[in-house]
Amino acid sequence: MLVCFRKDGKLYKLFWPHIDYGENIGIFLSGIKIMHEPVNTLWLGENSTQKGQYYLDDTNIVVTHMTVNDYNLEVAQTDLVLPEQDVLVRNYVIRNNNERPLELSFLTYTLFEIEESSHYDTAYFDHDIPALVHFRRNAFFALAADKKLSGYQCGRINSPADPMINAVNGILSGYPNGIREAAGALSWRLGILAPGEERDITLYLAAAHTRDDAGKLLNAVRNRDYSYWFNATRDFWQSMLTSSKAIDITQDNIYLYNRSLLTVKLLCDKQTGGIIAAPEFDPHYSACGGYGYCWGRDGALIAAAMDEAGLHNIAHNYYMFAVRTQEPDGTWHQRHYMDGIWASSWGKQMDQGAAILWGYAHHYRLTRDNDFLEYIWTSTLLAAEYLADHLSEDNGLPEHTVDLWEEELSQNTYTAASVCAGLLSASELALLKNETVLAAKWRAASERVKLGITNYQWSPYLNRFYRSVNPEATFEQYQNALRQGLPAKSASDKLGLYPKYFAGCNEKVDASVLGLSFPYQILNPQDPRIAASAQAVEEHLTNRKIGGIHRYQWDNYAGGNPWIITTLWLAIYYCQAGNLSRASDLYNWCAAHTNPHGLLPEQVNRDNGHPAWVLPLTWSHAMFIFAHLALQGKLSICNQSE
Repeated sequence: MLVCFRKDGKLYKLFWPHIDYGENIGIFLSGIKIMHEPVNTLWLGENSTQKGQYYLDDTNIVVTHMTVNDYNLEVAQTDLVLPEQDVLVRNYVIRNNNERPLELSFLTYTLFEIEESSHYDTAYFDHDIPALVHFRRNAFFALAADKKLSGYQCGRINSPADPMINAVNGILSGYPNGIREAAGALSWRLGILAPGEERDITLYLAAAHTRDDAGKLLNAVRNRDYSYWFNATRDFWQSMLTSSKAIDITQDNIYLYNRSLLTVKLLCDKQTGGIIAAPEFDPHYSACGGYGYCWGRDGALIAAAMDEAGLHNIAHNYYMFAVRTQEPDGTWHQRHYMDGIWASSWGKQMDQGAAILWGYAHHYRLTRDNDFLEYIWTSTLLAAEYLADHLSEDNGLPEHTVDLWEEELSQNTYTAASVCAGLLSASELALLKNETVLAAKWRAASERVKLGITNYQWSPYLNRFYRSVNPEATFEQYQNALRQGLPAKSASDKLGLYPKYFAGCNEKVDASVLGLSFPYQILNPQDPRIAASAQAVEEHLTNRKIGGIHRYQWDNYAGGNPWIITTLWLAIYYCQAGNLSRASDLYNWCAAHTNPHGLLPEQVNRDNGHPAWVLPLTWSHAMFIFAHLALQGKLSICNQSE
């Protein structure tokens, strides 16, 4: 279960049974009714003012402080999801700051869009649990509290039976059923609060695949008091941090380092091991292709960061997911849902499988887990054979594939670096298996790619690496290249119906060429070619107004902002090259551009410096972990000579 809150404390997303699907919340309101007063129920987030919101230190427990407008009530709302059960716990402490006593009731009003649908759902009050139950097919959500219930009502939203009609007055009808767009309301009497007195109430929302399981889970949790679950959840998160790689707690930005570990863990699916790029925020693909999925590239780099932090179980679980989702031909689909099925896509990317191969070897080097080696060996064999068999005859580079930014069909430099490293990693694993013939074959293929990188993707004229060679081109560009004696190719789709043309080189400065040094170690960071390319990244991609590093020249995605990923990428390169001062500057710039809760965005607004677009982005947090460890000299991904 993954839940998301707004700044006002409102629950607005609840993903279950996986952290990517479905997004089940339509409306979830909590409110206070002041009895014997001519005022409607005061819904928190609508009739309240937020006074502060934060994570409790070293946990994923969220606290929101608010005041109820005009009525001098103070509310502290604490939200947590139980680490080992699919239960959301919401505790409210209400303080009467008036000079007179007030009699209060607490209400909830809920509408679920289970599995992201407003069809075929039911809300009913189950007297046997007892709880308000929302369900559709095999998804059941049971809601109750730790106080004696004083009322309930179900009915269709925006109809004469809508429970909201009575909920605003605090007196519910007791009607127990509703179908299709079915809402439910519950109420509890809190009694009379004297001036300065506090009263608390805790809500429990349990999710399961059957009514019986939802009821059993709810009651098992409700049988213990809130403090037990709060302490257990706090201890779980703090124990996770304690088990990570020991670092000096006096270090700058240790809070953000820990927040990054906690955020990554939160965005890992505990059932399958998949890792989402971010909680989904654009399910209609109105501005992008969505983020609530697992990419092989992102997953491998995030897993590697957790390995570096000493949280090997998270990396292990991801690689188990990778093995299960591999295609029979040795490749991986562009992205997957957390249950392992295909997600929407727009092209295979060879660097994804290469990153996973590299990650397999990285994980083994750090853990020496021979059971892991046995488990991933067949996957390694399939993936390495695919990569080795899909190198271009004319230049030794990987065949045309979509680049890591998912925008260009080309022979991309970053992709070549990843494939080179992936094949070398597979060779390393093959030697461990005494597969000497395969080890030699894959090492030779890796060396062939490396030769292609240095011969074809390095530009002596520009004194830096190209972004790519032979990018997809128009027919006119293809003809012009031929006339000028420049490299040009033509091909067609597999059915021979549509021609494709490739020509020239993409000369844009692109931060991803840093992949030649980190993480793939194709070139020594002191190599003058990678040093010159890093200098070009700094010179041409630095945002002169607010700082940070753009992805590539003239990038216009989501406003064309500098990215956290690329800024930290350059910081890590500088760590490798020994320029710790400049690395620290870039690292601290990223640390200064989180949101108030320490969450790192994908981008930073180029005009005002605020977090922009996706937040949090798991890959950004992974790069922060890498950079933090690199600055402390504790990153095991060390330099490698050419």
